Amino acid sequence: MHANTLSEIQTPPTAAHLQAVLGDSEAGKESGSATPDKPSAQPQPVGVTAGLENAPESSALGMTSGGASSAAPTKGHPVKGKITYSGEITRGGVTFGARDFGDTLSNPDLAKGSSVNYKSGTFEVSATLKHSIHYDVRSGTGPSGQTDIASEDDPDIKKTNYPEVVSDLTPGKDGCPPRNHFWAEDLTLKHELVHANDYKENGPVALAKATTWLNGQIAANVEQVKTLYDPFVFRFASALRTLQPKEDSEKQAYLKGAPDYEARAKAIKTKGDNKGYK
Repeated sequence: MHANTLSEIQTPPTAAHLQAVLGDSEAGKESGSATPDKPSAQPQPVGVTAGLENAPESSALGMTSGGASSAAPTKGHPVKGKITYSGEITRGGVTFGARDFGDTLSNPDLAKGSSVNYKSGTFEVSATLKHSIHYDVRSGTGPSGQTDIASEDDPDIKKTNYPEVVSDLTPGKDGCPPRNHFWAEDLTLKHELVHANDYKENGPVALAKATTWLNGQIAANVEQVKTLYDPFVFRFASALRTLQPKEDSEKQAYLKGAPDYEARAKAIKTKGDNKGYK
């Protein structure tokens, strides 16, 4: 399981870096741990346009091998970010791990059309952070062949198996049902939507934290401003994971869904005890 928080970086993120902070899968409990996060698309640098007539020429400002500005530059100008947030939740675009019932992925990137304007000694970065959030669940059959139980009237429930269905859909103290042989696709979908909505709700707060970092940077020229784009997106992802730690996020999502599982299990037990199944 990936760590919940990440240390500061000085280089643009790789797919492995982003993999460590993005993704919330609802995995089976058979092995006692969640499946690894899915890698997110690595953000790509965007173009720099407009307002550069008076921008400084390149200087000898020191650079690290990854492109981010090194400490204590001898020459440069402050950077100011005017970054807006655009979050969008979409079902689909998710590849499941072997034990995943469903999954939710967070993919941040700076939208095309971003610009840098050199004004009054400051590089002003105007951009939109596009936060694409994708969620989905398996259809019909669970990761280990579990049968979907849509309601107490599901035809797959029989008088011989209803006690096992009740057991599989009854949540534990952590809110997570066993789902050894039976699962509920619709309730799993609601679980993943909890993650997706949390990502979108926390996105503006994470953006503010990343923008605070950007506003503390200094660049000597436009090219050095451009090297800050990928670290900025990575800091957004890192801040989002700090706001939404994986283990806590899963726990809260399961607890929110527990009443629905309890209600379905109770309805099935009531019908079965009253000899309602053949």
